[in-house]
Amino acid sequence: MFAATSFAQNALVASLSHEGTVTYYYGANALKQAVNAAQSGDIINLSGGTFNAIDISKGITIRGAGIDSAIPTDINGNITINIPDEDDLPLMAEGIRFLGYMYMQRKASAPYCYFVRCKFKEFRTYPDAATITNLAFLNCKFTDSFNTHGTSSAYLQNSYINGMATYNSSSVTATNCIIKAAENSYNGIMVIVNSILTNCIFYNGERALPSNNQAFNCINVTETTYDNDIFRYLSQRPGCPTDTKVFTDVFKTFTGTYSDSETFELKDAAKTTYLGTDERQIGMYGGSQPYSSVPSYPLITTMTVGEQTDADGQLSVTIGTNK
Repeated sequence: MFAATSFAQNALVASLSHEGTVTYYYGANALKQAVNAAQSGDIINLSGGTFNAIDISKGITIRGAGIDSAIPTDINGNITINIPDEDDLPLMAEGIRFLGYMYMQRKASAPYCYFVRCKFKEFRTYPDAATITNLAFLNCKFTDSFNTHGTSSAYLQNSYINGMATYNSSSVTATNCIIKAAENSYNGIMVIVNSILTNCIFYNGERALPSNNQAFNCINVTETTYDNDIFRYLSQRPGCPTDTKVFTDVFKTFTGTYSDSETFELKDAAKTTYLGTDERQIGMYGGSQPYSSVPSYPLITTMTVGEQTDADGQLSVTIGTNK
């Protein structure tokens, strides 16, 4: 059983698990060394700290210490993901902050590329002719932008997206998300096409959604209420009000500016006023997978090492985890 370290440490550590054998790598390039040595299906566990980025072309699992831990796991630099068609295992990542740009190339149609409780600066499918499907994000944050191109599709659940755009014939299915459309909208229309948006909260939305989208039980939040129905062109918009809502009436603290300390929680009254298709609150804390940044695997929270070995030469180590 893997336990990612979340306490102060002097060294960056990456452990590579392959068929019951664990190999350790150290330093800023530890992730690079582990990925180069890994085979499809292997698991790489990262300590807290900042690792140098590497492009990924294998269906591996990468686990970090959590994006809100005392020492989070950061990957510094841009990453291109290009998994060959013959690799039928999924790429999975959890508990990691990606500080650079991430580009997804080619197609990932057989396995899922699955990101859980990760934080991104920018994610995009690339190039414009890309066909990437079975791409899923749960409890993630995108602080700069999220873009799909070509005929790619993606699923976003209980996530925060600052700057979402879907280009060409691409699409997004977003459920219980908080969304700001990309700034490069045109003619008063958002650059979000072919998408299904359910139980979502849009903010600072002065532009309208194009008619080829569908929205269910979504609202639009701005600084002050005014007559701007961003759902007006949609033929499918049940549960989406025509008026805008005000930040201070909906959120406890969020007013449209991202910060790492922002929780995106709704006010108590809003939790019972703005309900989704499942009769639960809309936004990141509703639905079947409410937002949490705590990784699903155990994290080491305490470790006590004995001062000396016993009569048999054994050293006493006591480890406490969060699970």
